[in-house]
Amino acid sequence: MMTDPDKQNLLRDVLQEDATALSEKSLQGMIAAGRRRRAQRRTFTAALCAALLVCSLWFLPGKPVRHVQAPTPPSPPSPVALPAAESRKEFTIRHLTEAEMKERLSGFAVAYVGKPGAQRIVLLEDTPH
Repeated sequence: MMTDPDKQNLLRDVLQEDATALSEKSLQGMIAAGRRRRAQRRTFTAALCAALLVCSLWFLPGKPVRHVQAPTPPSPPSPVALPAAESRKEFTIRHLTEAEMKERLSGFAVAYVGKPGAQRIVLLEDTPH
């Protein structure tokens, strides 16, 4: 411990001068830190809003489209008595040509959706509002 009164006065004067400079530096540092935090909050808020906007546009359901298969032709009348050889059921799958498809869907509003060769036909209906 210092016993010399001159040294104590000198030490007190140095500490008071440094205290003023130290408090000014501390205040400037606090102001800069506050500005950085405010800028970070603004950046985070803007990024969060942009992400929410993208997510809402991505998952927002659009107007529903109803997929309808082409109407099937009426089945031919089945004979009353089938011979034993014809008793098992067999199915025949026949692809329609584009002309046959257009003929069956005449009068309907349709759209072809998909890549060529793998298209689906979508029947467009007017819905009452």
